[in-house]
Amino acid sequence: VAPEARKRGLARHLMRLGMDAARAANARELTCAVDARNAPAIALYDRFGLSEVGRRVALVRSTRATHGNSSRS
Repeated sequence: VAPEARKRGLARHLMRLGMDAARAANARELTCAVDARNAPAIALYDRFGLSEVGRRVALVRSTRATHGNSSRS
């Protein structure tokens, strides 16, 4: 979410929409990938009951130093 749009509930709303769509499609699993440094996103996923199931060394190749990424479902 763009910095100027943060703290307005947009991410929470999008999560609800996505999870509702998954339920309507009878999905049995939901997987998200999040940068391990993104504490606000991790906290949001925790509030929705998602839990960490694994980590990837690098999710996206970058010219910066690679940091761990966390997969949550």
